[in-house]
Amino acid sequence: MKDILCGIDLGTTNSCIAYLDQGKAVAIPVEEGDPIIPSVVSLDETGNTILVGRQAKNRQAAFPEQTVFSIKRLMGKDLPIPLGERTCSPEELSSFIIRYLVEKGQEYIGEKITRVVITVPAYFNDAQRRATIRAGELAGLEVTRIINEPTAASLIYDFSSLAAGDSPYLLVYDLGGGTFDVSILEIKGEIKEVLASCGDTALGGDDFDQRLVDFFLRHLKGETGLDLSAHQRSVSVRLKEIAEKTKIALSDQPYAPVKEVAVATVSGKPVNLDLEVQRSEYEEMIRDYIQKTLEKVEEALREAHLVPEDIGKIILVGGSTRTPLVQEVLAKMFQRPI
Repeated sequence: MKDILCGIDLGTTNSCIAYLDQGKAVAIPVEEGDPIIPSVVSLDETGNTILVGRQAKNRQAAFPEQTVFSIKRLMGKDLPIPLGERTCSPEELSSFIIRYLVEKGQEYIGEKITRVVITVPAYFNDAQRRATIRAGELAGLEVTRIINEPTAASLIYDFSSLAAGDSPYLLVYDLGGGTFDVSILEIKGEIKEVLASCGDTALGGDDFDQRLVDFFLRHLKGETGLDLSAHQRSVSVRLKEIAEKTKIALSDQPYAPVKEVAVATVSGKPVNLDLEVQRSEYEEMIRDYIQKTLEKVEEALREAHLVPEDIGKIILVGGSTRTPLVQEVLAKMFQRPI
């Protein structure tokens, strides 16, 4: 295999690396056969070794001062981020994730990887795009191109199901961990022309998690009288992990029991979290965020001079689109099953 060019999805919550095998994109298994790794960086106890992925995420609650997540939301900002006793820029932290993916990719393919394409939200500004390129360069790579995430999704989508007479307009609704994008493309054979892109670089599953964290904090205050919102950082990290698990459970079932012991320790005594979250409760918590995405969809349609009836295919991208409410509101807007 010569001159391998890999694609990297550098996500807010998760990341992955892929390559073309006989013309088909293959996501490379990175950790225990899983191609998706958490976009988390941690510094070990010695202060010398950088940990990335699942092993870094497993340290979040125990070592919050030495662990950083949701780095993508800081890209393009001139911010020193503490990592233990070190400080790093967002680009440096992202480069650790990229380097880890490439190392695992090389092990899998058996060839050296020197060139990559990295995807970014369609609504990333110039500073954020330059920071992404810089992260790749810091990882020792040539970044041959930056591609908008919705465009990347459309490039890999199988359009063989499009029949003659079908509408050539495609809408990509991309709701990830930290960003939201919507793009409208026109399919002309092998050519895919982007007609409109809109989005929000600070809207995604992380915000959904935070609404649940706030809900848990209110519950704990009501049950114990304790305000843990300003408590040690480890409490916030622990509650975020619980929130993410609860959110995922509510995608498949109408309620989720939450029974967690010792989410905090106050005056030497453990504080437990014991409640049940209804899907309907959760949906009300995040409804305003979903409404913001619909406003962006409407903006993209106006920009493309189209109406919902003109759209032939709707592609959902990003883990947060598994939220049933997302599919319900899109089905209502476009008057079809999603």
